[in-house]
Amino acid sequence: MQIQMVDNVERNTASVLVPAIETASDIRIAVAFVSSDGLSQIMPSVRMALAAGAFVEFLVGMDPRATDPFAVKDLNAMFRASSQGALLCFAPRNASAIYHPKMYLTRDNQTATAIIGSSNLTRRGLKSNIEANVVIRDDVHSEIVSEIYSTYNRLKYHHDRVIPDDEFIDLFAELCQHEKFRERKLAKDTELKKLKETFIGKANRLQRPKPTRADLIGWLELV
Repeated sequence: MQIQMVDNVERNTASVLVPAIETASDIRIAVAFVSSDGLSQIMPSVRMALAAGAFVEFLVGMDPRATDPFAVKDLNAMFRASSQGALLCFAPRNASAIYHPKMYLTRDNQTATAIIGSSNLTRRGLKSNIEANVVIRDDVHSEIVSEIYSTYNRLKYHHDRVIPDDEFIDLFAELCQHEKFRERKLAKDTELKKLKETFIGKANRLQRPKPTRADLIGWLELV
């Protein structure tokens, strides 16, 4: 088993995900948020994998504040034209819990690669946000791979998971428009703007943490 960390600082998530997709026969992605600019980072590789016969599946959260309806429409159109995969959406019936996973799973006949952490399927999540993702590579029959896919399947068959149709996606797009309108109104709130500036100003005056010996674990202590 190989394990590494990816944080978009020394190496970005896209640089690990894209080649994993291109060589996979099975690709499964479960994310809370997806955007068109995020999709653009991986879609050439996804289409290449589909053309080679790969199965591709997306489990997407439908948060009108963060998921791009145009990205959802593009995914729906792609899978409508292909029988080699599916788009499934998470539509919560109440606000008691937030759908928040980020799992990128790829495999061939021998090896599975899992990227699990904080990166949503957005350009910033894959390339520039400060993230924390663990990359695990192991035999497809290993215990950890079985556990990872078991977690994915619990997400897939959650009672709030739905197979979208055009009406559902259009309704979501309408929700997103209302959310954008609300955000534009907030952006004009001078009191809120002043509060944000005060908060950032306070943050700039606070002390920063200093490294200590207790932070040095394993090979870090040797170096």
